[in-house]
Amino acid sequence: MKTLNPDVVLSFVDVMNLTALLASVGLKTPVIVSERTHPFTIRFLLFIKV
Repeated sequence: MKTLNPDVVLSFVDVMNLTALLASVGLKTPVIVSERTHPFTIRFLLFIKV
């Protein structure tokens, strides 16, 4: 993401949300994440407490 230098990062999918957040660590780029899945169907419930 550093080489692209976006103004903002917008993510809508569960796996891509995590990827976008990890890729933006240390950058000053704002990240907007929107979860579009039912909480009980998330594949990585180990990391998220509902």
